[in-house]
Amino acid sequence: MRSNGFTLLEVLIATTLLSIMMVLLMGSLRLGARSWDRGEEQIDQTSQMLVVSSFFRRHLTNAIPWRVMDQQRPEPMFSGSRDAIEYIGLLPAQIKTGLYRFRFFVDRRRDRTALKLSVRSIDTSGEAEPIDDLEVLRDVEEVRFAFLAPRAPGEPPVWIEEWTDEMMPTAISIRIRVRGQEAWPAIVVAPRIEPLA
Repeated sequence: MRSNGFTLLEVLIATTLLSIMMVLLMGSLRLGARSWDRGEEQIDQTSQMLVVSSFFRRHLTNAIPWRVMDQQRPEPMFSGSRDAIEYIGLLPAQIKTGLYRFRFFVDRRRDRTALKLSVRSIDTSGEAEPIDDLEVLRDVEEVRFAFLAPRAPGEPPVWIEEWTDEMMPTAISIRIRVRGQEAWPAIVVAPRIEPLA
């Protein structure tokens, strides 16, 4: 005669099945949490890329082809190397008026490396207040600028890593790699070409 209850074997089988289900459930939860974290990281990286790309486009498309004359020699309207670019432009009217020299450069220090923007007034009277360097992007491993140079008619333009020409480049390419991330797609910006009178 069978009593109401479970045998030891039935309890062991039920406990084993419950344990397997719990392990599978915990694994699924861990996988879901990791996927969520990766998704958050991807969103952060994409947002960071869009902000920096928009910042470069806004600044470089507003570069003014303007040659600053000083007493000794005219300063170039635009100069660039593999890790820095310098040009003339305007700050937003609500911040300050006048022409400024902008310089994107990589600031390398022992503890961190950052992409920065230096803003200096080209007013030599000494009345302009200094502006602190702006940190555009931190923890960069590499920032590489390249410049699209026109060639003879009928020949395709070529990308170069040093810009010393008197005119503006046709386009500027910025390649960025942030620590712990894959290299970003190149940001390509076409500045104004024609000099201002």
